[in-house]
Amino acid sequence: MFTVNGTPRVVDAYVKDKWRTVLIQGQKQGGGAYFCIDVTDPRRPEFLWENNLGDVVESWAQVEVTRVKFLDKWVGWVGSGPDGATGEANAIAFDMEDGSLIESDLLSTMSGKTNMATAGRAIDLDFDGYTDVMYMGDLAGNLWRIGMKGDDFDRTLLFKTEANQPIQAQPIVTVDFSGKVFVYFGTGRYLDNT
Repeated sequence: MFTVNGTPRVVDAYVKDKWRTVLIQGQKQGGGAYFCIDVTDPRRPEFLWENNLGDVVESWAQVEVTRVKFLDKWVGWVGSGPDGATGEANAIAFDMEDGSLIESDLLSTMSGKTNMATAGRAIDLDFDGYTDVMYMGDLAGNLWRIGMKGDDFDRTLLFKTEANQPIQAQPIVTVDFSGKVFVYFGTGRYLDNT
């Protein structure tokens, strides 16, 4: 029996009118909810919110926290967990203030198969304090780029694997001395027994 076996994420973010150190975690196989606790003073943690995010069946993805300029908000991002019923993978954005849904963006559908989106990996390329771009994969073998510099989220397909090889792990992003971005990812799937 699973209850809360997701991987926690601890970040500093400006929420509820002040800087806080917050812990955000999903239930993973225990359900689709994510919750947020203020742990600025670890001896006196304060529960901030819990929310089920519409397209999340199981909350597997670790939260990636971004600061989005066009929304003037701190935004959490997760990939939808394993979904065998609809076969959909979604990139889901929520408000760090209260966990309310901002956007659920369908990335791919695999009819009759389990699909999910990975955790995202975001980066601030120009060091202005706002996220510029985030990358995430899905079990359909797609690597996605979600831009955040304009006045809306701009999703584009960055790469498609041969024969739809699944991408389940969170990508890694680095930048070289000249500002060129490198995105590293691997293929594979660790949902099923083989």
